[in-house]
Amino acid sequence: MAQGTHAASTRRRTLLARALGKTIMTGFRLARHCDGDHDAQRRDAVMMGDVAIEVRPRHGRSRRALLAGTSAVALLLLAPQIAAARPLGTTAQGASPITSAVAAQQAAAAQAAAAAAQAQTSLSRAAAALQAMRNAQSNARALAVQSPGMVPDGLGTGALMPDPNIANDPTLWQNATLPTQQIANGRAVVDVTQLQPKAILNWQTFNVGRNTTLNFNQGGSDWTVLNRVDPTMGPSTILGQVNAKGGVYVINRNGIIFGAGAQINVHALVASTLDVGAIGSDRATRDEFFLDQGIAAPKSFSIFDPVAGANTLLTGGDVRVEAGASITTDIVSLDSPGFVYLFANHVTNAGSITVPAGEAAMVAGRSIELVPNGFFQYPSNVVPNGTSFRGTEFRIQPFAMVIGNHLDFSSFPKGTGTIADSGLIETPRGIVMLTGAQVTTTSDSVISADTSISRNAMVIMRAVGSISMNGAISMLPFDDGNTLPIGTGGSSSSVVQSFTPAYVELSAQSEVALGSSALISAPAGSVNVRAVQLGRLGVTTLSLGVYAADSNGQPINGTMSFDGPDISAAVSLASQRVLLQPGATIDVAGLQDVVLPVSANYVSYQPRAEFADMPLQRNGPLYGQTMWIDIRATGTRSDGTTWVGTPLFDASGVIGSVGRTIYQLMTSGGTVNLTTETRPNGLVQDPGRDVVLQPGSIINFAGGYVHYTGG
Repeated sequence: MAQGTHAASTRRRTLLARALGKTIMTGFRLARHCDGDHDAQRRDAVMMGDVAIEVRPRHGRSRRALLAGTSAVALLLLAPQIAAARPLGTTAQGASPITSAVAAQQAAAAQAAAAAAQAQTSLSRAAAALQAMRNAQSNARALAVQSPGMVPDGLGTGALMPDPNIANDPTLWQNATLPTQQIANGRAVVDVTQLQPKAILNWQTFNVGRNTTLNFNQGGSDWTVLNRVDPTMGPSTILGQVNAKGGVYVINRNGIIFGAGAQINVHALVASTLDVGAIGSDRATRDEFFLDQGIAAPKSFSIFDPVAGANTLLTGGDVRVEAGASITTDIVSLDSPGFVYLFANHVTNAGSITVPAGEAAMVAGRSIELVPNGFFQYPSNVVPNGTSFRGTEFRIQPFAMVIGNHLDFSSFPKGTGTIADSGLIETPRGIVMLTGAQVTTTSDSVISADTSISRNAMVIMRAVGSISMNGAISMLPFDDGNTLPIGTGGSSSSVVQSFTPAYVELSAQSEVALGSSALISAPAGSVNVRAVQLGRLGVTTLSLGVYAADSNGQPINGTMSFDGPDISAAVSLASQRVLLQPGATIDVAGLQDVVLPVSANYVSYQPRAEFADMPLQRNGPLYGQTMWIDIRATGTRSDGTTWVGTPLFDASGVIGSVGRTIYQLMTSGGTVNLTTETRPNGLVQDPGRDVVLQPGSIINFAGGYVHYTGG
């Protein structure tokens, strides 16, 4: 079925597939969202059965009004053959209009109740998963404290040991004092004082024992220290504490392990098996790159092989965050949040990563390029026109090779290029980015990214190959005290200005599978699940490509891959599938039962300028008097002009400035897009490209409602 096919045809295809026990939709975008008028309070469609697809108004008002607006459309969706079998306006044989109306109302009520119950179930599941994961991390930390640890404490052999050649080569230790140590309360406290905003420290070993605290004394949050570790001495293991006001980069080609009990408290962290700079660069060139440009530049990270250079076949070790390890960044301001970047050929997280308002990224690639403000195009409701993606995106040189017409990863060790998350990632008002050859989240993993009015949260997974999501993504409201005005026009049907919802994107070139335990709970959010080509050979050079399918289905400049093999031919001929297994849940239903006092619907005002177009009222008894206005009221005057709040004067400006809280804004039903591509031959029916919703999978985007109480 081609993109843009009429909704009625889509419904017929879906209903037919349901009779076969599953829903299969090939080569098109399944986009069900509600743009229903707030005042009309209607529900556009409800699909019952094995797959629940429920569409609701974008702005809920009251339970009764929502239920009353459901029946007609719901009946058309669930029984299109009946609607087509008799003239419009008549009823089925033997059924009176009153009986049919009552039955429709009852069906609508049942559907609405089921949708609301599902929304609450999803929220409860997400909350329980988050609490269970926090408890598991706490237990793992407590257990780690009781174990001795295998890493020596403080400074010394096998612990924290600077490069022994520093005396002969001062470039090995730049812009910082040599480390000092003291013992306090049974802990080895190691201090390094940074002397300039950027420092480069080369270590023979960089291992932090369980009873060690390593402090980088920096001048501010914009100061950064690069720690490069000799890879021949094995991976770095961190079991103790690392503290810094600014950024700490740890580079060890052999791998980095944050063990149980590790506590990292910094403004920014990079833990990477890739060094800074372009592939083939020597150490001096890489140092110059870091000092002069920083990492937010082309060719940001690559494997450092001083012997083979650009011809290296090394892939490097792993970066692991184990259960009970904790990485936390701070917020200097919303314009200067922290970040955690984990780069390696294989990145795993089983611990806890917390990045308030910032960005947590796990990226696997042979080379990685950081792109501030990104190169992907996002839906305009998520990143409004005229604004930029506020995070950093990552181009990678993938580990995939082209064999025949498919992508092959077998030339590299098992696990190469993979991202695996089985822990906890929390980024309230922030961004989570997982990018690699394959991305996997386990059933007990939790990503919590609460969203606010000022900063919408995002969770983005992108894979050269496939994504297997089995854990929970939770995106609840974060009340930062801000409100948004209703907007010009003032009535309840006005479009709320500038609200950007939470965003979830799962994009892979072959398959995106949501397992039976997968849960995306993002009230009023926007969810984009896509099996599409993410990059192809450019018309100019191998490193310049065209992003073949952006979030709106349009080509734009840029590609997810660079300097790697041309995998476009394999991707264009490969099969693609979006799969929701039984139990998989995508829930973007609006918040239910948001409680407000009924007085929230009334504002007081003293009209003056509002009588500008009413000369008879300028000196009348109402001029300058305090009046109470019902912001929900609207109507038409005798001269045909519409009014809001009151017909006595122009109250649109008054009502338009009334603020809505994050909870009110998130009563709207969200949007869900499930997408695959057609093959180059443009076949409409393409068995190699499909969206499969198996029995028991759930998509819920019901509208919520506000419950007004007395007062």
